[in-house]
Amino acid sequence: MHTTNTANTANIANIIGNMKSSILNSATIEDGSRTLQVQYSAEHGLKKVTYIILPMEISEDLLTKWIDESRSNIVIVEGMDWDNDLTPWPAPGQPKGCPAFKGLASEFLTTLTTKVVPLVESKLDTPVQGRNLIGISLSGLFGLWACISQGEGVFQNLCSLSGSFWYQGFSEWVEQLAKEDKIDPKKFQNAFFSLGSMEPKSKNKVFATVGENTEKVISSLRESGVNCQMQWYNGTHYSPLEPRLTAAFEFLSTLKDIKD
Repeated sequence: MHTTNTANTANIANIIGNMKSSILNSATIEDGSRTLQVQYSAEHGLKKVTYIILPMEISEDLLTKWIDESRSNIVIVEGMDWDNDLTPWPAPGQPKGCPAFKGLASEFLTTLTTKVVPLVESKLDTPVQGRNLIGISLSGLFGLWACISQGEGVFQNLCSLSGSFWYQGFSEWVEQLAKEDKIDPKKFQNAFFSLGSMEPKSKNKVFATVGENTEKVISSLRESGVNCQMQWYNGTHYSPLEPRLTAAFEFLSTLKDIKD
């Protein structure tokens, strides 16, 4: 997930499959120049919602399994500008020669929390008591940034799969906030991370820092009181994807229900 936005979204969608589910509802959300496509389940009686920030179509069997395991409705958000909406601040593009990242994550988080979340949850029959956020690659980077930066603790739990923690200045930013005691484990409670075994072996020296930087990030979060789990897989940056997503939902299934 280190190339252009178009290539990124196509690659992920192809990996996870192309079967549309009949139990997902659809909505389009426009916010300024940003147009998002949102698919969401609305299963009866579930008190949690899992937001997945990546373009994908899920088979009905897999979707049902994940809903049952995590005891949460699932929302899939796509249509974002992958390289810019998901990055926290401007930084040089990667690989070398690619356009610079614009760092529009703050704008996208506002759209997500003030447009997407209210619309989806207004369609559910049970008040939401907890939210999970799942991202891969740059959306995994965004997910961690969002869980730390959010003022009201909208998302309590994170699953970051191959999160792009090679991003310039990011692991240092997390470390500094941890030192300043600015990561609130009451708002951001649990995090699951996974990487492919080949990722730290990348020929790109920047991408190759992802293993070391992920370990630094986890150390900082643990120091702040966030419950973290890390899992390595044989494979590359985002492949195979399905077992990693399944492991993420298994992690979410182990978490205690949020009480009133």
